[in-house]
Amino acid sequence: MKNTFLLSTIVLLFLTTAVRAQIAINQTGDAPNTKAMLDVSSTTTGMLIPRMTTSQRNTFEATLSTTEKGMMVFDTETNTFYFFDGTAFDSISNGVIAILQDADGDTKIEVEETADDDVIRFKTSGTEYFAMAQGRLHVENTGRSVFIGDGAGAADDLTNNENIGIGYWSLFMNNSSEKNIAIGNYTLWDNLSGNSNTAIGNASLY
Repeated sequence: MKNTFLLSTIVLLFLTTAVRAQIAINQTGDAPNTKAMLDVSSTTTGMLIPRMTTSQRNTFEATLSTTEKGMMVFDTETNTFYFFDGTAFDSISNGVIAILQDADGDTKIEVEETADDDVIRFKTSGTEYFAMAQGRLHVENTGRSVFIGDGAGAADDLTNNENIGIGYWSLFMNNSSEKNIAIGNYTLWDNLSGNSNTAIGNASLY
């Protein structure tokens, strides 16, 4: 009878533990919150999640699948928390997003290159081409030229030619000719050697 009672008690304890499946980690002995699987509380210490370098994080990422969605680590090189979204690790912002960039970091929009910069910078393939500051739009690293429109100045070698092309395919073929102004679709489209021309109107000086 005693053995039967003992066995029944052990089974009951096991079933109770399995149903609750909750853990509290604290120094007060308080029970876990009823809605938490893991309840960690302290007023004097924090909690450390796994820390790894970017290389280690990338290696670890390759081993994860959709079943690990929500996995979190801390990257010691970028000083950023990352969570696994089911496909790749995503960073958790610190509340101020200063950069919007692609995966390899060479194409981005930057709002604070230096402290209190107050300039919005647009960079493509590692080169800054546009900047917005105090109501002005700066076109940079284009050889002092400005091109606005699909295909405008597409062939320009960007070496201080000081051209202005506004309109679809304006100055499209121009490579190294200088100081031309083309306003309108197809304006100065086929210009290969002419300098200091001004063309205004659809297909003028095509």
